[in-house]
Amino acid sequence: MGVDEAIQVLYTFLGLGTNPTQKQVQKLCNSYSIKAKNLTLIARVQLRATTVGQQEVAQNLLLAACSLMDHEATFRIVSQAVKQQLLKHHAFQPAMRNLEALAKDKHPQALTLKGQIAMSRGEEAEGLKFLEEATRNTTKITDTGYDVGGPREGWLALGRWKLKREKYTEAKAAFRVAADMDDPVACHYLANLPDTSSEDQHVYLLRAAASGSAQAAHELGLIYLERAKAPSTGKFPTSSKERADWRNTAQEWFNVANFGGHIPSVLELAEMSGEIGLHKVGLELLKTAESFDDVQPYSRLIEEVRHRLSQGSARSQSI
Repeated sequence: MGVDEAIQVLYTFLGLGTNPTQKQVQKLCNSYSIKAKNLTLIARVQLRATTVGQQEVAQNLLLAACSLMDHEATFRIVSQAVKQQLLKHHAFQPAMRNLEALAKDKHPQALTLKGQIAMSRGEEAEGLKFLEEATRNTTKITDTGYDVGGPREGWLALGRWKLKREKYTEAKAAFRVAADMDDPVACHYLANLPDTSSEDQHVYLLRAAASGSAQAAHELGLIYLERAKAPSTGKFPTSSKERADWRNTAQEWFNVANFGGHIPSVLELAEMSGEIGLHKVGLELLKTAESFDDVQPYSRLIEEVRHRLSQGSARSQSI
């Protein structure tokens, strides 16, 4: 399906109203010779938008595709219902019925979501049963064509459950499978398990950061910054050039995390700017931090950094 046809399908779909019937959706698909998965594809494009209207259109497209038993639409809707604790909402019931049918057919993604639902309800034994069944014989990434409820999520959820029970060996084994599927969260868990060596921690953080984890990039920045500031012990380089290299590497990782919207990394960058006399640059970085959606928990820290930068700027101007 090309872009022009996708736009035509979207306009026709909007003409059906906010809650088209299954018959109307099927007729739409027939008229354009497309399948339900094409509606889901258009929904995924709409989900990238930031406006409320486009998000609502994406939701309606997913519900429409779900009415025709599209697997990805079903998994996306159920996953959203789990996160928002809206599993009993009437709008999500068709997706829940689809999920039950797929779980009976032993579909790994459906079993993973069933396990997550059970866990969210406190039914841990039931949830564990579903997760173990979902991850059975899925030690390699499979091309499902979508990214919700797949093998990685099953192994990740299983690892979290084992970690919660302090079953570290079993948790590590589950996280390693998910990590081998390039899951950044699993790599991050592996980096922070109690028995992980500093060398392995560095490797796992690199893998997590390379897979898109801003938190891992931030932690790498902290490691290099600590090396740059560490007293001379023989463990880390101590020449001014080598310390500058560590500092530059830390700054690079903080910038990576910054691009991922990671506020603590922005604060580190602001502090680092102040340390070399670039107080105005640091103050501008704080404005960037304040533009992020989840800024509220960091408001006090931002003001503390702003106060230090303002004082440093005032001192430099008085000299």
